[in-house]
Amino acid sequence: MPRKKASEVQVENVQNENTHRSELYQMINGFAKSKGINVQDVLDIFSDEINKAINRDIDPEAEIILEIDDANEEIFVYNLNKLVLSDEEYANWETEMKYDSVADVEKMKTIYLVKISDAKKVDPEIEEGDSFKEEINFDNMPKRSKNAIRSGFTQNLRQREKRNIAEKYRHLIGTKLQARVLTKNENNSYNLEFEDGVTAFLPASKVNRSLKMSLGSFIDVYLEGVDEESKYSICIVSTDSPRAIYDLLKNEIPEIEQGLIVIKDVKRKPGERTKVSVEAAQSSAIDPVTAIIGVNGKRILEVSNKLGGEKIDVIRYSDDLASYVKYAMSPAKVVDVVPINKGSSKYPNFCVIVKKGDLTTAIGKRGINVELARDLTKTWLELLTPEEAVAKGIEFKNEQIYDKPLFKPKHTPKRTPAQSLFEELDIDVTDFASDVSRFIEEQTNNEQIEEEPVQKEDKKATKSAEKSKKSAKLDIDSLFDIEEVSEQIESDNNYDFLNKIDFDKVFDDSEIEEDEISEKPKSKASNKEKESKAYNKAKIELKDFKVDNDLVSYGLSENLDLSDFDDEWEK
Repeated sequence: MPRKKASEVQVENVQNENTHRSELYQMINGFAKSKGINVQDVLDIFSDEINKAINRDIDPEAEIILEIDDANEEIFVYNLNKLVLSDEEYANWETEMKYDSVADVEKMKTIYLVKISDAKKVDPEIEEGDSFKEEINFDNMPKRSKNAIRSGFTQNLRQREKRNIAEKYRHLIGTKLQARVLTKNENNSYNLEFEDGVTAFLPASKVNRSLKMSLGSFIDVYLEGVDEESKYSICIVSTDSPRAIYDLLKNEIPEIEQGLIVIKDVKRKPGERTKVSVEAAQSSAIDPVTAIIGVNGKRILEVSNKLGGEKIDVIRYSDDLASYVKYAMSPAKVVDVVPINKGSSKYPNFCVIVKKGDLTTAIGKRGINVELARDLTKTWLELLTPEEAVAKGIEFKNEQIYDKPLFKPKHTPKRTPAQSLFEELDIDVTDFASDVSRFIEEQTNNEQIEEEPVQKEDKKATKSAEKSKKSAKLDIDSLFDIEEVSEQIESDNNYDFLNKIDFDKVFDDSEIEEDEISEKPKSKASNKEKESKAYNKAKIELKDFKVDNDLVSYGLSENLDLSDFDDEWEK
């Protein structure tokens, strides 16, 4: 094979150098674009790594710089401290480094040495032993040095990338971002990618199980933190952040958006239950809990539905820690909250007293309710029944105080037959008690009066007298047999409703089920006897019965006509 001419070798070397410059330019710009790093920063990193490798392996005095030519898309690598040697010294120069071939030794010499004959072509005044700036070919470096440069460059580039990502995303912690699902790992964690190509890590512990995720899909995530020490993605995200509650409440509750209600804290078990602590702003007079709940719970249900049915407890914040704990235990009904002393705990300790029937609600499914209450109030809580508290000698309020419901449930009480009897009546019983007393007194004063039969004419007279408001006194003697009446009053206490009727109970106890009102079968004879006695008594009592304005509100008529009672009882 014939040797190449010197001119041919020179042209080939120039072509190789041009190719090397262009490749280096493409590499530097490619890294800068993909990693989001400034081109000059990438150049500086590469220059530092070349200097480290050459100073360690070849020449401690070498000083490497890189110059970029954007017009021609080339990068030049220079050594500012090449040592100028005579041509003879250059040819006989030996190195302690071991190389595979003589060709490798010659390439290495071009990195830090230059012949004086070549240097004088550029600078005629130069002398042996001077420093000389000359371009070097990166490909002429030993393989070991190249590997060291590549490793150091990649590592430092990664560190610079992390630093830039941290600077960009650190102020976004707590905000909602969109990310694409890349891969799912064996431990149920996920690798994600933001819209700008930055990768993120979603730990398994921060995955909302109610959220459906498929590879390639975009999901909303919240940036939890930035960890520059992480070997992989430094952005840590979650799909179960309490911040989601903040954002939803802010969108659904205008009072929060306007600053009238302040969200103090949020603790959450994604997909199951969330506790939100709120208080009214100093300039606001509204009730924060009621405002968030909304009419019939409409507002909070909207938020819950958007979270897949997750239960949300709206907790009233209080500076009084015991009261705060009581509120935080919602929906459990708390009898009392008693502070206890446990020196080993770094948090305040409280004993929460709940009735045995409410213990399950207080603990919650898998202990979630009490755990969230503890985290929200930053306390250590021990749940006890009243019996257990007494056994331990813990003093507490021995009464259960229930909070007023946030919204009153709709309830329509069932009507009983007894209520229907009073539906069309309008009775005034203002002077009922005094009339009864007067009646008994007159009965006692007239014990010696002879009996006279009751005639039908007397009944008619009684009706007309009762309807007339001018009649001032009741003529008992002309209507009833006094001895018979007295005997009935003494013997038949079952119908003595004058002393036994509890009107408050009659009108308050309005929710008795109809099926609870039942009577045992009675004989016809017994019923007639009872009806006769009741009739005689009622007739006496109703004579002095007056309409009371206080009962008008119950639907009773002021123009009560009692004459129909005669016909009913005589049937």
